[in-house]
Amino acid sequence: MISSFLVYLLEIMSWGIVARALSSWIPDAGKYIAVQILFKLTDPLIKPIQKVLPTPGMIDFSPLVSIILIQIMIRIIQ
Repeated sequence: MISSFLVYLLEIMSWGIVARALSSWIPDAGKYIAVQILFKLTDPLIKPIQKVLPTPGMIDFSPLVSIILIQIMIRIIQ
């Protein structure tokens, strides 16, 4: 029961990271309240990865790495 709830939360977080990555393509997306909330919810996962992972050019791979880590955690829990 608890494991299925944790898996559900991790899946929601992974979709939030996808939405965050897609919102970066929209100009002035940071002025919308929903995007600001999305950034505040996903920052605890993204920021530590951004500190460790170098950014080649203008591409940020931290959302991809965080989704992979979330999927690994889901596999471990199940």
